[in-house]
Amino acid sequence: MNKIFTVLLFIFSSNALASPDISVGTLYDYMSAEKTTLLKRVRNLGDETAFVKITLAEIIYDADGVPKERELPEEGVRQLVTSPSRLIIPAGGMQATRFIYMGVRERERYFRVRFVPVKPQDDEITELPPQQQISAGVSIMTGFGTILFVAPKETRYDTRIDRKNGVLYVENRGNATVILDYLELCDQKESSCSQPEKMHLLPGVKKRVSQEATRTVRFELIEGKKSVFREFKL
Repeated sequence: MNKIFTVLLFIFSSNALASPDISVGTLYDYMSAEKTTLLKRVRNLGDETAFVKITLAEIIYDADGVPKERELPEEGVRQLVTSPSRLIIPAGGMQATRFIYMGVRERERYFRVRFVPVKPQDDEITELPPQQQISAGVSIMTGFGTILFVAPKETRYDTRIDRKNGVLYVENRGNATVILDYLELCDQKESSCSQPEKMHLLPGVKKRVSQEATRTVRFELIEGKKSVFREFKL
């Protein structure tokens, strides 16, 4: 009896320590004008099988630039679908899903993609090793959200950079998002610089990039497939 109890205790304690750990890679994905599909790889860095459901929501900006999300239906006619929409990722393994866009592309569109941990379905549990079947659905896994940018069919870039009274402004007059990558703000002696960041500038948006103490601004300006390094002294 004691031996049986010891074995069961070992199994359950081992499962308590084991858990899936998914990695979705970059948090931003971009579907260019000439593409209608995009492959996204999801890895499981943990030591237990991960069950992941993918949900989609369109991000819509109102007249004031405030974003709202509209959930896309899981069935029926949709402008964006994922295939498959449910992933079984073994420990240490990788699975891929494909985004397929079937909607109109008269303007740029934005989607929130969520990778949500779920309990395995009955037919999925039978595919697991016996030890994992015991704890299936018990492990807690953190979900992740990413953003997908879908460029318009006719993409036009027009980025304006303006220095006024020691302040740097960047304006996007095009119809597709531009990126200020590795954006750094430095003081006068450049002894103190901000942590490099990625800034997305949506169409029709103008942003003040510099701060009060900023004397140097540098970034990589990305417009679709074109990128150029820019540096400004204020």
